[in-house]
Amino acid sequence: MRALLVFLVAILTVVGAAVTTSADVLVLDDSNFDEALDLHHIMLVKFYAPWCKHSKALEPDWVKAAEQLANAPVRIAKVDCVENEELAKRYDVKAFPTLKYFRNGKPVEYKGGRSAAEIAAWAYRKIEPKSTMLKTTEELEKFQAKNELFTLGVFKSLDSAAALAFKDLADDDEVHLYAISAHEEIKNKLFYPRTIGDKEFVIVFKPFDELRADLALTGKFSTDKVSNFVKYQSTPPVQEFSAATMRRIAASPIKHHVLFFTHKEAEHHATAMQVYYEVSVEFRNQALFVNVPSTEQQVLSYFKIESPNLPAMVLIDFSDTSKGMKQFPYSGDLSVAEVSAFVSGVLEGNLEPAPTSSADEEKKGEKVSPQDTFGNVVVVKRDSYKEIVMESDKDVLLEFYAPWCGHCKNLAPVWEQLGAKMKTTQPSLTVAKIDLTANDVDITGANVEGFPTILFYPRGQKYKPVLYSGARDLQSFESFLVSKLKSHSFMNTEL
Repeated sequence: MRALLVFLVAILTVVGAAVTTSADVLVLDDSNFDEALDLHHIMLVKFYAPWCKHSKALEPDWVKAAEQLANAPVRIAKVDCVENEELAKRYDVKAFPTLKYFRNGKPVEYKGGRSAAEIAAWAYRKIEPKSTMLKTTEELEKFQAKNELFTLGVFKSLDSAAALAFKDLADDDEVHLYAISAHEEIKNKLFYPRTIGDKEFVIVFKPFDELRADLALTGKFSTDKVSNFVKYQSTPPVQEFSAATMRRIAASPIKHHVLFFTHKEAEHHATAMQVYYEVSVEFRNQALFVNVPSTEQQVLSYFKIESPNLPAMVLIDFSDTSKGMKQFPYSGDLSVAEVSAFVSGVLEGNLEPAPTSSADEEKKGEKVSPQDTFGNVVVVKRDSYKEIVMESDKDVLLEFYAPWCGHCKNLAPVWEQLGAKMKTTQPSLTVAKIDLTANDVDITGANVEGFPTILFYPRGQKYKPVLYSGARDLQSFESFLVSKLKSHSFMNTEL
């Protein structure tokens, strides 16, 4: 056995010899990149250009991060995109440095910080399994007692293709809780008196509805199918809006949200909960029903709902991301029949949304006001979108945001810094933002599928905006703009 292990190690050493290292950093190129993906289950790769000042500035921290991760199951690597243009094109590298995280050969954008500590911390968060291993019925019972809502994958083996795909899904999901098992004791408890043999299941345990939902896995594991199953089954008929539930609500694949506002201590609250619960059963998986308590003043203010007027309801529609959020205020009676008819009318397209443009609210038909254009970041509205973005002779970097979005709030100070810097150094560029929940605009050439979404509109090609997908820090934005402002080729110039 020992001789076999020595032989295998020797073989791996020979196979990996083509992948060179610089300190603890793998040096990859067109000839060895695929080999490295096969050898290393997890890699964090820097795509850089030797002439780029931001790439040079990152290098010491990249090497230090590799040293800190030397004993972790992740390898740090780098690719010189000047020497390896095919790799740069293959992974859609449009700015330097671009950082990508590879798991089982699948790349995702790195969105962490740029210091060695931040890079290492981000990598550790990614490699730590997010699915808890359960081996005994006692462990399962304790896990259930601690967690009311979670998803359990039951597999014939923890190394089966479906089990590995399930683990990857769990690792990529920032919202839901996962556990995994392949032990007969747990299978016997979950499926008694049946025996499932080699069959594999995904089970959502929840404190509502039927308390449990099972999905039998047949054929090749479908990440989209399982992910949607988890999202739908993890959504209660009616949920309360709060800081704890906001992320789960935003992550729902359901794009029609019924928001009903109540005073929890008032007599109308119990009646409203009962009415909307009954309606939610009728429209399950078509509309999300959310109770917003009167204490959520920011949400009430956003929808211009005043506490004395509660209960109130508005149905919001995110189904057409290119046109932003549509609002349908409800003014009928608090009855199952009337609320149901209203929801049905919206879903069937029989009702018109209320006008939501903030430009309309100020002075309908007038151009953007001076205070919207004098700041470091230009504020775009529905009636000024065409003038500032589409018809302007400037390049435009535009952020589509939502006021309630936590990522948008985190981005705000960086966006302001970028606007201030570009205003003095790049007068031919406009850094701007638009609240897409309050302004309906027709976006040509791109889809806004989440917040924030950042698009670069090049002058002369405004109908071909470029989606920004890099990290949300000042250096990354500047590096992206280097390639867009100076040349159509990203290989030869920098600011």
